[in-house]
Amino acid sequence: MINKRIENKLTQKNLAEIIGISQQMISLIETEKRKPTIEIAKRLEILFKTPMEELFPDIFSNIN
Repeated sequence: MINKRIENKLTQKNLAEIIGISQQMISLIETEKRKPTIEIAKRLEILFKTPMEELFPDIFSNIN
């Protein structure tokens, strides 16, 4: 997800404001200390026009 944020020239604060969460939560998700909720993942999927499976491959890699 961090790559998409940077590609779109967004700061963590900007991204947080756009999707309605805190900057701290963005930081935790990017550093993989927290996993996004399905709602947050869906908002990011829509914003970046990228499937959540691509945004968060670590979460979806264990699903067969």
